[in-house]
Amino acid sequence: MDHTDFTVNNAFSPVFKSDRLLHSYIVISGSVQLSSAFASTLAAAMLCGTSGSVPCGVCKNCKKSVRGLHPDIIRIAPPEGKKEIPVDTVRAVRAESIIMPNEAEVKVFIIENADMMNASAQNALLKILEEPPRHVRFILTAENPSLLLDTVRSRCAEVRLSSPETESDEEAASVAAEFFKALKGGDLALAEFAYSLEKLDKTLLPAFIKEAKLQAVGQLKNGEISTAELFRITDALDNAAVYLKFNVNPVHISGMLCARLLHDPDMPTK
Repeated sequence: MDHTDFTVNNAFSPVFKSDRLLHSYIVISGSVQLSSAFASTLAAAMLCGTSGSVPCGVCKNCKKSVRGLHPDIIRIAPPEGKKEIPVDTVRAVRAESIIMPNEAEVKVFIIENADMMNASAQNALLKILEEPPRHVRFILTAENPSLLLDTVRSRCAEVRLSSPETESDEEAASVAAEFFKALKGGDLALAEFAYSLEKLDKTLLPAFIKEAKLQAVGQLKNGEISTAELFRITDALDNAAVYLKFNVNPVHISGMLCARLLHDPDMPTK
C-alpha cells in the first residue's frame, strides 16, 4: 500500500471525500477523545450499508456503530493495569480476523493507543497488515506515531487530526450548550439563537466554535446525534471559522451559521 498522509483541519470530512476507503489507517492526534471519535466514524463508514465512502447515519450498521453496539467493530486497548499492548493481544486479533463478520460485509479492528504496542506485538500485527483477509479492516490510533515501526506505518494511510483546544472556556461552553439546545428546538429556536450570537464579540466567537465542535464529538459518542448530523454541524462551524478569519462581522457570521443548519427535509436524521 502506498503511504498516504492526510492533514485535515475538519476531522470529520476530508478523508471521506475519496472514492473509496482503504484497508488500514493510522489516526494521529494529541486528543484521545478526538481520535477515538474519528475512529468510530471511520469504522461506521466502513460498515455502512449504502454505497459510497461516507456513512449514511441511518442504516442499521451506522446506528449500531455510532452507539458502540456493532459486533463487527472490535476495539483493542492495553489490558487493564498494563502500559503496553502485548504480543498475545495481537495474536488474538489475528485469530479473530479469520472469522467472518457477524452482520456487515467487513469487520473492523480499532487498536487504540497503537503506539503502546511493544515491538513483538507490532511485528505480529505487521504480518496481517501485509496480507489482510478481504473482510478485515484496521484503524490504529496514536498520539506518538514515531513509536510505531516504519514497516507498520508504511502499510497504513495516516490521518493527522488538528484537534480543537481541549480547555473549555466557561462562557463559550454555555453558548455552545444553548446552540445544541436550539438545534433540537427547531428552526424558530435556531433563528432566535442566531440573534443572540450576533452579540458575541470576535474574542468569544472562536472559543464558541471550538467548544461547539468538542460538544458535537461528545454528543456523537453518547448517541445524541447521528454521524450525518455531526458532518452537517462541523461543516457549518468550520465555514463560520473561515469567515471569521476574513474579519467578517459577527452579525453576518451568526446568520450564515444558522442558515446552513436550518431544517433540510432531505437530511437524514437519527
